[in-house]
Amino acid sequence: MIWTSAGSPRSRNNPFATLALASGLLAICGTAHAQAPESVLCHANIRKLDAELQATERRVDALNNAAKAERCSAMRVHLNVLFRAKDLYGRCLREDQREQRLPPLSGSTAYFRTYVGENCSEL
Repeated sequence: MIWTSAGSPRSRNNPFATLALASGLLAICGTAHAQAPESVLCHANIRKLDAELQATERRVDALNNAAKAERCSAMRVHLNVLFRAKDLYGRCLREDQREQRLPPLSGSTAYFRTYVGENCSEL
């Protein structure tokens, strides 16, 4: 699509634009398909995110007696990972697995959201 000096769009057969659009659509469709429960990509993403959750949780624990700014920063990072995990688990786990893993995750998310909201808002 090209915009003329009059401000109206004009189509032109641009192979690069067509290629970019096709690549984008393939990426979107491929990601949606690959993120189906039991897919290899889902399993890999869950393993990676589980490791990231453990790492951020250890960091929060290690900074228990640190300055408030450091603690809040670590908690914000952990909260972000919790949100991502909740989304990924919702998409990638089977129903029985979701029922097992999402409730504790929701509880942790609620706790950290409340803590950060009450203690870290001024930072």
